[in-house]
Amino acid sequence: LQKTYTSRAYGISFSYPAKYFTYELDNGTGERIEHMIILIEDTPENRSLIAGERSGTEGPPVLMVGIYQNNIDMYTTESFVRDTNFSNFKLSDGVLVDTLVGGESGLQYHSSGLYEHENVVVAQPDFVYMFSASFNSSNDQILADFREVLDSVIFSVASTSIR
Repeated sequence: LQKTYTSRAYGISFSYPAKYFTYELDNGTGERIEHMIILIEDTPENRSLIAGERSGTEGPPVLMVGIYQNNIDMYTTESFVRDTNFSNFKLSDGVLVDTLVGGESGLQYHSSGLYEHENVVVAQPDFVYMFSASFNSSNDQILADFREVLDSVIFSVASTSIR
């Protein structure tokens, strides 16, 4: 069973397994859009964590789509990965692999932190899209779910006027 996320404002649509729920955050400023779509396994524990009812625990592994305004800085995919702190490339193995997402060229890389991360970045004129999966082990189901999300991405013209 699949759910679909669609945002005309951010020019993106994708499908994801129904075992996840979405949580969205706006971390932007008046000058820059920075929007996060977080897919979290739908459990009572995770719902209470997001609701602020649980503390003192690390968050679970998640799938995340970060959307960053790009019409000011005009990052290429590689410059976003290499030159911004958003990418966590400094925590990577340094290997960039060409990939396609929604028919668009992107770059994929692995980084480490509290969790291991697979990251895929696609830069377009209005937004940079960064897809990430956090996981503990390379055979975790979340990585197969991440691939499903990536394979379902459709980019469209964003309706948000940011020019």
